[in-house]
Amino acid sequence: MVLFLFLISCTDTTPSVGFLKTDATFDFATSNIVTANLTSVPIKAFCSPLITSIELSFDDGATWILSSDYQASAKCDAGHFNMTLSNSLAPLSTMTVGKGDTLTVQFRALTKMGAFVYRSVNVTLTPPVTNSQQLLAGAQQQTGAGISLRGRIRAKQQQVATGGTFRITGRIAE
Repeated sequence: MVLFLFLISCTDTTPSVGFLKTDATFDFATSNIVTANLTSVPIKAFCSPLITSIELSFDDGATWILSSDYQASAKCDAGHFNMTLSNSLAPLSTMTVGKGDTLTVQFRALTKMGAFVYRSVNVTLTPPVTNSQQLLAGAQQQTGAGISLRGRIRAKQQQVATGGTFRITGRIAE
């Protein structure tokens, strides 16, 4: 009778068990958007076919809205996710976002494996700067082409401005 004995050993002193990672990608083309207004802010992402649904949150994850409930066409289709944020749609319509404020919109994508992939997009509101310019027209009333100007001279330099059907003569503030 012959007895065979095999001895197998491991050289790794800290073995670990791991699972295969799914290729459930959900990545935005850009995660920082600067816009002049919130009437129409396009958001684009790449998503794998393993994504089953996408939700978004405007309140740091306290409440979640299905993207298709926010906008009917917002879903992962053919590897792309496209949606438009708008201050005419709830809950953004009830939020106050001022000049210079950054709105963080969180997204979570549910995979077929039941795991979530979390991403966020920062939208910064920077309205265009309005340059105010004084228009000085002299000490008397000037009219023409539906424009009526009243004012007084504020500086010493004499200037003439013309254009269209009007001509303004006066001094320009420096």
